[in-house]
Amino acid sequence: TLIDQDGNRYLFAQMAGFSDHTLAFRSDDVAIFENHDVLPRVFLAYEVHEAADEDEASMILRSPTFDPRRHVVLPAEKTSPVSSPTTGIERVELELYSSSRVVVQVEAPVDGYLVLTDTWYPGWRAFVDGEETPVLRADLAFRSVLVPAGQHRITFDYRPTSFRAGLVMSVLALALSLWLFLGTVSSPGTAPRTSQKTPTTPRCP
Repeated sequence: TLIDQDGNRYLFAQMAGFSDHTLAFRSDDVAIFENHDVLPRVFLAYEVHEAADEDEASMILRSPTFDPRRHVVLPAEKTSPVSSPTTGIERVELELYSSSRVVVQVEAPVDGYLVLTDTWYPGWRAFVDGEETPVLRADLAFRSVLVPAGQHRITFDYRPTSFRAGLVMSVLALALSLWLFLGTVSSPGTAPRTSQKTPTTPRCP
């Protein structure tokens, strides 16, 4: 059952053929519909909307003229100007996808923003051909990086600060333990004390 913002109730099964959803699976208890209007995992956007804060970004996203397949909303202070291409070849290919690493091959006719429709979260770092580049929060929810014109390999790596801090602390602890161990082994030992008794001359009665 779908309930809209006005409280009206609709059955998904009655919407088949009247929307961009098609029935993918049906059993006695479950009906699964496929959404054909879903955004691609990665794509290039050349129409940039700058937002000073989350309220302005939300207003832009709700605008009827906003096309999430071509437009992107980015923080105003972190964007660079780009323009839509008139000619050229565009190619976006997902090479590797995992929970901590995403690799994308891109061929862009002009400078643009690569949008990865995965959740934006602190700790993600991005690299264009091995050079680190800022990860921007796109459309309040996704990740985006500026990609220059041409062929490039874009890598997203999850490297949270907490993990790096924990790794440093572990290395320091290991180094300290090793130093203490080697110091104990290599330091000259103290000869064990033995109890020596001075021989006594037997007394004559």
